[in-house]
Amino acid sequence: MTEAQVEPEPPTFADAVRFLWSHRVKLAAHFFLLVVIGAAGFLIWYAWRTRYAEGTLALSFRGVERGEYPSGKKLDIADFRAPTILSGALADAGIPNPRLDAQKLSARLTIEPVIPADVLARWKKQDRDGVKREEFVPTTFRIKLPAKELSNEESLRLFDAILKRYRERVKFEQKAALRFLGDWSASGYTDLAPVYDYWEIPYLLEQNVELMDGYLRQWAAESQEFKDPKLGFGFRDLQKDLAVWRAVRLEALKAMTVKNQLVRDRDTALATAKYRMEDLGIEIRQSSEETAEALKLLEAAQKPQSMLATPVRGKEGIPVVDASVFDRLIKSDYIAPLVTRISDLQTATKRLEARKARLEKDTASLVSARNVAPEQLPRGFKKLVATVSGELHEIIERYNKLLENYLNSSITSLVTVEQGPRIVREGPSAVLVLIGLLFCAAVLALFLVVLEASVARALRVRTA
Repeated sequence: MTEAQVEPEPPTFADAVRFLWSHRVKLAAHFFLLVVIGAAGFLIWYAWRTRYAEGTLALSFRGVERGEYPSGKKLDIADFRAPTILSGALADAGIPNPRLDAQKLSARLTIEPVIPADVLARWKKQDRDGVKREEFVPTTFRIKLPAKELSNEESLRLFDAILKRYRERVKFEQKAALRFLGDWSASGYTDLAPVYDYWEIPYLLEQNVELMDGYLRQWAAESQEFKDPKLGFGFRDLQKDLAVWRAVRLEALKAMTVKNQLVRDRDTALATAKYRMEDLGIEIRQSSEETAEALKLLEAAQKPQSMLATPVRGKEGIPVVDASVFDRLIKSDYIAPLVTRISDLQTATKRLEARKARLEKDTASLVSARNVAPEQLPRGFKKLVATVSGELHEIIERYNKLLENYLNSSITSLVTVEQGPRIVREGPSAVLVLIGLLFCAAVLALFLVVLEASVARALRVRTA
């Protein structure tokens, strides 16, 4: 075998180490040059990459689970970019209009609902099975605020300003749902008598009191015995004050009006009273029928198999439903809300019956009444009207102040920031990009050194 035919031995690891050591200067030079070029490109990429403030908000106000505000208005994620909110936020953040206006900000602002992983998994399974997706109302939203015209500090300040303005929006919707707007009660006799009959004034006050009492009951339960430290009272205290005013002042006005048969236009007042009794009768029948239907449904839900065994449908029965439907109703806590609904209906029926009975008693006194001129009114009636309406106005004012302070103290817990806000940039992580840059520079430097050595070797062989 000739010398040319002898195959050269493959390079070993030691040969590779000696090669790298012998070319260490070139290798370092190439690596440094490539790192400089890559760093320049990295800085350009980092500077031009989209930068934005990002945060995740969680909503927990009443009605959000149904996709509604407390007032019943539909909740829309576009409300975050409403012109009133954005323009107010820009002003709060101290950002002048020429740099960034509400229209540009609205176009760039991104609101993404956060869907839990388990809900997404169920949706995928339902899509594969060809069934309708289950309903899910998101209560958590991710907000992204790109603003290349702003610094990092300004972007974060603008994000906080948008959050503040949205909280004010939620507060307004709560006030719209539960604020008592009965300030007309401040009017005295001279304001009420020309518009309303003497006979009507106590009933007008009674209607407003019932409405306000319902608000107070709801807030007393929802606020968990909240007592304002500045005002020194809470919703439960106002409930007691209203009950005392109702038992003392309002009853005194009603007694004076009914016992003295104070009416300016007897025929009109009598016709109005009879109409009210008829209307109350309709409401009582409707409430009783709803209670009966709810009781039938409750009985069916508690005994689904017996109902299925006797298929009844008609005026005295309910439609037969598949057993699986009843099972789902029971398993989804359907019975407890139904029982609560029945209790509320029964309470409402009793309240309507009592109101009708009182109206019938008062109307019996109205039949024999005569029209009373203003100068024939008993002494003290005008003063009592002014006292009653004035004291009710004070209670309403205290309620409005308490409600305002309570909403101010609780609104931050209804719209909370779960994550952020923080400044993030679009694309991959800068750290990963730098690591990749160093790795690529090392590989390319090694490739160039090996390439140069191979070319030099080939040229020597060719010359020889």
